[in-house]
Amino acid sequence: NQAGNSDYSAATQLQTSATATLASQTISFTTPAPASAAYNSTFPVAAQSTSGLTVTLTVDVLSTSVCALGTPSVSGGVTSATVTMQSGTGICAIDANQAGNGNYIAAAQQQTSAAATLANQATLTVTGPASVTYGTTGTATSAGGSGTGAVTFSAGASTGCTVSGTTV
Repeated sequence: NQAGNSDYSAATQLQTSATATLASQTISFTTPAPASAAYNSTFPVAAQSTSGLTVTLTVDVLSTSVCALGTPSVSGGVTSATVTMQSGTGICAIDANQAGNGNYIAAAQQQTSAAATLANQATLTVTGPASVTYGTTGTATSAGGSGTGAVTFSAGASTGCTVSGTTV
């Protein structure tokens, strides 16, 4: 409205309107998964949204047997968590989502992934008797390693001896 004055008459009232729309947002990984990770290892992941709204991190439904996600934490608008590899094979995919609110539309899901690899064995030490006199026995032993399988002993074809369990 403009009421006018001693020199001008009142102006005709005008109205205008604008439609409010929700703003868009995107998600980015500030700490993506490594290209690969070994069984029983851990690595960090972190993501944030351009809106500043909290991002939700989850293990993708196809990866639940490959990896697990620790409890996420939020600091400075960045959601972070530690991933633990539960398998030596497969793909560990971590999904990042932000559902939006009264001001922002939901962000497109983003994903980061690591290929699972087999873990290296710890050193396995095998010892046998230095020599065994004909008609007597000796014992072979093993220590270390990190697998769960049994260690088996065998004698080479040209050794002239036999092995039964750990007895040489």
